[in-house]
Amino acid sequence: MEVLSVHRYVDVPTGQLHFVGEVRNNTSRNQTFVRITLTLRQAGQAVYSATVFSMLSTLRPGELSPFDFAMTPPPPYDSYGFAITSQPTDRDPVDDFAILSQRSFTDTLTTLAVVGELRNDLPSAVAFVVVVGTFYDSQGAVWNAGQVYTLLDRLAAGQRSPFRLAVSGAPQIVSYTL
Repeated sequence: MEVLSVHRYVDVPTGQLHFVGEVRNNTSRNQTFVRITLTLRQAGQAVYSATVFSMLSTLRPGELSPFDFAMTPPPPYDSYGFAITSQPTDRDPVDDFAILSQRSFTDTLTTLAVVGELRNDLPSAVAFVVVVGTFYDSQGAVWNAGQVYTLLDRLAAGQRSPFRLAVSGAPQIVSYTL
């Protein structure tokens, strides 16, 4: 597992510091429980540590998933690093959903919204379907990431549901993946 890119920013309305990035499964097996640990250091000494899970719970070899650390202003730091742990699994991700439509627009001066509809292509009903988005700048680096539940809590086989995902950073975002 490897971290591909990271973007740091302060969310002005909340004052929270974010480290948003993307991990890739560079192993030969599916990986689950992908945990990313962020460590902030000052003069070589750890002053803060936190762990989050990747936004996608299971990754096939070569697949990417975003992550987002959000924290109140941390203690002073001059460097940071990431460590990743995961568990191999023989189970495939539950991702048999078709994005039927999507469009993005600037919702406010700095907020990009993506609205769309997806369909459950699994043979059975599922509950609490999450849409995950990774948003990139003009250099192809992660600028932001987000996730949202579909409007309907439960989707029968073949059923559709709308979604709306909004993230900050609209002026810098030039592309995204869902």
